[in-house]
Amino acid sequence: MTAEEGDRRTWELTGQLVQIDSSDPGAYEGQIGQWIYEWFTKEIEEKAGALKNQIELVQREVMPGRFNLMARIPGKEQAPAPALVYICHMDTVMLGEGWEEETPALGAVVKEGRLYGRGACIFRYGGIDRKHRGASGASLCIHRNRG
Repeated sequence: MTAEEGDRRTWELTGQLVQIDSSDPGAYEGQIGQWIYEWFTKEIEEKAGALKNQIELVQREVMPGRFNLMARIPGKEQAPAPALVYICHMDTVMLGEGWEEETPALGAVVKEGRLYGRGACIFRYGGIDRKHRGASGASLCIHRNRG
């Protein structure tokens, strides 16, 4: 994947996630967590190659209807702790009032080189950007183990 393709895919994925209501209180993480789980499952199936059967993807309920999503990806060497950890939340604050008609809360509208929508610039999408560039609530946690 070229850097340009990675950038385009990052914008697309972030936009798709912004369009899912994950407000807290409100919808919470159920729908967005399931979307991410299905996305990871597809990515593993299509791109993991020989590691496909070694990648562990787990949903663990932490509260009714709220769960953590964890992926463990084996590395080449044994290590006492994960070599890489991404951890970020999947919920946003309530949608609220005051969104402009041309940039609604769940619109994922790109305007003047910026993506607008609830949750568009919080860390929950940090893992997506990094992947394509080269607890009380539910969260997403990706471990890359050595060994």
